[in-house]
Amino acid sequence: MQAAYDPVTIAVAAERLEVPQPTLRVWASRHNARKLARTGKTVWYDYNDLATIEAHLHLGKRVPITPELRDAYRAQLRAAA
Repeated sequence: MQAAYDPVTIAVAAERLEVPQPTLRVWASRHNARKLARTGKTVWYDYNDLATIEAHLHLGKRVPITPELRDAYRAQLRAAA
């Protein structure tokens, strides 16, 4: 099953997650967030990946190292629900 991506900019994701943009940029860089596209200076990220990173950090859990492992984590949660 292919993952459904939700393309967003850092500004949009920061607003949705209620996190300052600079903080979200650091998290995206540090945790290798999935980049979907780049147009000029604007980078489009997968919102689901950014939200998973934010959730792990908020809960004090270790963030899975790759976007694929974060996808698998979300799939486990869906299967358990």
